[in-house]
Amino acid sequence: MVQNVVFTLQVALLVFLAFALRRDRKIHGALLMSTALMFLVIALFFTFISYVPGLRIEGPETFDRFAKSGQTSALIGAIVGILFFLRSWRSGWPWLLVTAFFFGNGFLQFAVAKGGRTEAWTVFVGSFGELPAFGVALVLFAALLWGAWKVAPTRSKGSVERGAA
Repeated sequence: MVQNVVFTLQVALLVFLAFALRRDRKIHGALLMSTALMFLVIALFFTFISYVPGLRIEGPETFDRFAKSGQTSALIGAIVGILFFLRSWRSGWPWLLVTAFFFGNGFLQFAVAKGGRTEAWTVFVGSFGELPAFGVALVLFAALLWGAWKVAPTRSKGSVERGAA
């Protein structure tokens, strides 16, 4: 549940922030590139469970490898995020935000599992129909993007005016 629903909301937040902060090219670029890091972690997870011998899922007796694969891919993503932050630490806070997402998602998944709420949350999320969930998400996110586009963003110290020489 956390990896599917919360991860999707986090990507939406990054895209929203990228639109809202579009005047600062460095921040805008870091926000958009950090979404690619989130998808890299997803790709690593599926690569691990499909091809890596110690993490490959081969039946019900190996389902514990899902957690190991998720933790490993999130750790790799966090290291990459920290390295990108260190590369440009003045405008690299989006990379730290994504790194915090990886650790936060792990903590949230642990808390939900420890509280015995995994099945209840899964049933709740699964109770939404595909079309209504898509429709609500589309309208909500379109409204957020429109609002981010209409609001005149403030210029930060390092932003560049288009056409200025």
